[in-house]
Amino acid sequence: QTTDEWVIAHHDSTAFYTQGFSRFNIVDAADAGHFAVLGTDGVVFFLRLSSDSGKTWRIVRQEDAQSMDWHSIAYLSPDTLFILRDSTYREYDEETKQWVTLSAPYLLQSTDMGLTWSSKLLGKGLQKKFYSFRMMSMYNTHTAIATGYAPETKRYYVLITHDGGETWRESELPEAIYSVRQLYCVTPDVYVVKGWWGNLYRSDDGGESWSDLGLPANTRDFSLKFLSADTVWLAGGQNILKDNARDIIYKSVDGGRNWSMSLDTIAELFLGLTSIDFADGQNGIAVGRSEKIYRTRNGGTSWERQAAPSGLLYTSFMEVIYPAVDIAIAPVGIQLITKYTGRRVLAPPVAYTPFGGAVSLTPVFEWSRIEGADTYRLQIASLDSGAIYDHTYYGDNLVLDTVVSTPYFALNSPILLQKKFHLYYYRIRAQNATEV
Repeated sequence: QTTDEWVIAHHDSTAFYTQGFSRFNIVDAADAGHFAVLGTDGVVFFLRLSSDSGKTWRIVRQEDAQSMDWHSIAYLSPDTLFILRDSTYREYDEETKQWVTLSAPYLLQSTDMGLTWSSKLLGKGLQKKFYSFRMMSMYNTHTAIATGYAPETKRYYVLITHDGGETWRESELPEAIYSVRQLYCVTPDVYVVKGWWGNLYRSDDGGESWSDLGLPANTRDFSLKFLSADTVWLAGGQNILKDNARDIIYKSVDGGRNWSMSLDTIAELFLGLTSIDFADGQNGIAVGRSEKIYRTRNGGTSWERQAAPSGLLYTSFMEVIYPAVDIAIAPVGIQLITKYTGRRVLAPPVAYTPFGGAVSLTPVFEWSRIEGADTYRLQIASLDSGAIYDHTYYGDNLVLDTVVSTPYFALNSPILLQKKFHLYYYRIRAQNATEV
């Protein structure tokens, strides 16, 4: 029994965006060796880069989060990075006799892997004043689209540039777009916008007109991946009851006008996929809530559930980037960057007992047998009940670390688990002589 190997590539106290509905493009890749991840701890914004396929990460830019906001990044080549940043200001409108909040959006660019940066004020050529430059999608260094809200008309717009942000023009979105959650610059003239309520609109003429795209029934919180102007993948959730959803993946070969199902699952609490990406036409990865990872190697004919990295607990993958068949990067929850290594490893056992609540003084730990495993490594860690779970506690707070050949272990030393006001976590790893 094997699975793709996902590992924790980076961990510290800096949080990453968890608001998938309002943040977009928080992770990007120039190629299989160069990755960028945008994050914040609520006080400072950070941009982290890796130039060694996710082995090490370094901060290349940080700014105060109180006076400005970072929204999207684009990593177009190993040297070339972009950040959409804006700050707000108040202006008195003589016509309405009211104070309005407006944006001063900037496009930050680095051409030396983040060592130095230039800043360009956006909006030259626009006829209206805009607020809320929330998202950006770049096709190349010349062509990009962003979104803005105009208080004058109380409508949302797609803002378009074909000269690297020197000049812009505006395209008014349909009134049904209450707010913009995601946008895609598919080609220099094909744009797709996802609204707040999940409605999807497409323009095939550079923003001159917009058409409503149909979606599968009850689809919510979905993400798209365009392989071309015609071939697009959708990953998301499909509501059954209030908080129950199925993980779903759909494919369209006509630009999102019609959809065929590729994956459907049993409804569970708080499920749903958050992101999907393809390395090529055959190899795709979808991630989501509750540490969900799916992988296809045959163009979506079938999807295999993968094991998440050891140490994750009640977290959600926010976005995945999959630039090559043997590597992918996905920020998780608020503190982690995870990585697919391209290897197949033994699948992790499923723990049966004990599970939650009080345990007996001599508990027996049981787990599923893994085909191909010779031994199992059991670790138990002690954690103060007031602390937040962290996978690093297995290094600092171990009370037991043992290897057994059977899928169970009887703890004959109950004193180990009698530390007052402490919680105990445990994990099991399947092992054999050649593979972990």
